[in-house]
Amino acid sequence: MTATAPDWPSLCGGQAPTAELRQHAADFYVREDLLVPPGGDGAHAWLHVRKTAVSTPAVAQVLARIAGVRPMDVGYAGMKDARAIAEQWFSVPAGSHDWVPGELAPGIELLGSSRQPGKLRRGMHRGNHFTITLRAVARNPGPLPTRIRFPNYFGARRFGHDNVETALCWLAQRRRRRISRFRQGIYLSVLRGLLFNDILAARVRDGSWDQPLDGDVTDVDGLPTAPLWGRGRSGTGGVAAEVEQAALAPHRSWMADLEYSGVSQGRRSLVAVADDVTLEVRDASSLRLAFRLGVGSYATELLRQYFTLRDFADV
Repeated sequence: MTATAPDWPSLCGGQAPTAELRQHAADFYVREDLLVPPGGDGAHAWLHVRKTAVSTPAVAQVLARIAGVRPMDVGYAGMKDARAIAEQWFSVPAGSHDWVPGELAPGIELLGSSRQPGKLRRGMHRGNHFTITLRAVARNPGPLPTRIRFPNYFGARRFGHDNVETALCWLAQRRRRRISRFRQGIYLSVLRGLLFNDILAARVRDGSWDQPLDGDVTDVDGLPTAPLWGRGRSGTGGVAAEVEQAALAPHRSWMADLEYSGVSQGRRSLVAVADDVTLEVRDASSLRLAFRLGVGSYATELLRQYFTLRDFADV
């Protein structure tokens, strides 16, 4: 079973033009916007890092080694793509190490540091700013609105090539097969993302993904949400519950195991919003897009609304 975000009609209408993404790491630039402003005092050093073609966990390993702490003691707000240039924040117990800006390892540059009382944890950022260069673009999609709403799918990078099959195998044997908390978190995220995407795909097909149905649970902006499956009951009722249950029916055989895996049920908006969107024509076959996304939304899923992508991160 291979899980990817389903196809849907392009927002620009008709056949979406082809384009190449991430020919070079510099083609995908992301800058993290922290929820807590850096600066202050405390027992944790917060490190502003620019990483190039390096994964977030790999950076955490390097920082742990330099600081002389366990990798699990290193905090960060979110995962960033490996085939990219990303500016993001990490935290380590302050200790006695003097963090001086400069290259820490190949592809890992320390831009600055500050102190905070606590560890940086997942979700402690407002969102991310993206600057993305697309190459070999078959056709310019034309002017884009400065604010775009699109289906809030989990992107294909969340699932990998065989993570769904591996996650299901672990789930069936979880009481006998011990794995690291990090790996367990990945498997649970994969399975919950798969269920969410199937519900969202059903709502895209019936045209209700951005409009509440009877019985929907909405977010603070009044937009419909769907469950991130786990222990607890879905608050969805009425027509929305019927759509949800039909979408989840093929997965009932293992959903109970997911409920008993220790993760509590959450909610995620069906609608993602990109703000401050700009499109720059660089030459006859390349474009540069810049935009801002909230926490947890995928830049690739916005791009897929307008382009049929060949992503070099998958090559």
